[in-house]
Amino acid sequence: MDIQDKEFFKELISMFKMETAEHIAAIHGGLETILAKSSPGERQKTIEEVHRAAHSLKGAARTVGLLEIETAGKHLEKLFLLLKNGQVELTKKMAETFHECTDTLERLIETMNDEGAVNGSAVEVIHRLEAVEQALNS
Repeated sequence: MDIQDKEFFKELISMFKMETAEHIAAIHGGLETILAKSSPGERQKTIEEVHRAAHSLKGAARTVGLLEIETAGKHLEKLFLLLKNGQVELTKKMAETFHECTDTLERLIETMNDEGAVNGSAVEVIHRLEAVEQALNS
């Protein structure tokens, strides 16, 4: 990678970190709004916003080559789609799992260096989200 590409990638990583912080904050805030038993219209709007934030998190991770975080985002997106379509109701336990998983992703993203490497792995997050999916499908 030449110096211009390195500078571009460094800027891309900086934007990625800011953008993903916003998406994770939207997910956290949205989960609290949903659990607060807001009106059906507000609840649905919030679920759609949370789903969109998970989708954006997934895409942003793909852009910078963070495949594990992309996969975790894909699972979040899939689970939030179930909520969006009314196939499941958000429970406090599910919300806690989502909070913990997105907190872990946020910590990983914060460790990302200028070459795009993170200090850690999102595999445990992926396994936890897969377990939620399996529990909902059984």
